[in-house]
Amino acid sequence: MAKRTKTNGPHSSGLILCERVLQDLVNRDAVTCVNIFNGLSAQSFPMLMPVAYAFAQVTGASGPFEYEYKIVDGDGNIVALSQKSRVDPQPGTDETTSHKVISAFNGLGFEKEGLYAVILEIDGVEAAELPLKVTRIMPQVVSGQASGRA
Repeated sequence: MAKRTKTNGPHSSGLILCERVLQDLVNRDAVTCVNIFNGLSAQSFPMLMPVAYAFAQVTGASGPFEYEYKIVDGDGNIVALSQKSRVDPQPGTDETTSHKVISAFNGLGFEKEGLYAVILEIDGVEAAELPLKVTRIMPQVVSGQASGRA
């Protein structure tokens, strides 16, 4: 798969994975990303996240484009794939216009710990990549709770 540069078509300057994306009802260009993940951790595997959102801002588009996100494991195997979505820029926009591209992953599962990657593809070309470390954590026992006493 080819990687896009900032000089040859739509590209992203950043990509995040978060718990929720909220869009302002009045100013549709304003969004809030809630609980941005630097990595994920679980006490056991496989682990399941009910929902996660991938978010990026894309510039450099001179016309319509399609995008999709995918999450791959360390061997390049696809763990999750978003639906392909199409962006039709509004009249009067140009390559400097920023487009917000958002996709949800429902029931996102990871079979084991390791290094994964969230990848944004625009028109079939990789435009951004976010490393995502998934780790196992040991359960913590709070003093006094192990015996059932408060």
